[in-house]
Amino acid sequence: MNKNNVLVHKIHGLCEIIDEIEMGGKKYFKVRVFNESSLVIYCPIDKKDEILRPLLTKDEADDLLRYMKTITEVEYDFSKKRRTLFKEMYYSGDIKNIAYLARVLFLLKEYKKEKNQDLGLEDNKIFENASKMLHDEFAVVYDINRENIEEFINKRIEKL
Repeated sequence: MNKNNVLVHKIHGLCEIIDEIEMGGKKYFKVRVFNESSLVIYCPIDKKDEILRPLLTKDEADDLLRYMKTITEVEYDFSKKRRTLFKEMYYSGDIKNIAYLARVLFLLKEYKKEKNQDLGLEDNKIFENASKMLHDEFAVVYDINRENIEEFINKRIEKL
């Protein structure tokens, strides 16, 4: 994998530019989503910055982990308004929002586990997607095997 061709789609996560094509007089990136090899997206090059972002650098990833480490307490709000806000944050594609959601929903999941409860369906889906997106990107950024990334992240957070 050539890291120069790896970008992050705001919804689908890691992807790779596999071609640059022209359709209808417009130029597009042909992008393959990682872990979903059958999913190919055509992204207009002139709108690339609205849909795709560059891979984090190691320094940016460390900053994001530092930020996540600061999130230690969470308001236990299970309202529809909060769930709607979390969906909006997730679909914004902003990596800081994604990191916030992964951390807060992890803490909510732990809180619920203590009460022998589970996260709601929507919260669990956002947690799973946000965590997957972060873990996939961190695995590439730090050049760590995807299966070992959670352990690596936990150790890295402790050091920061």
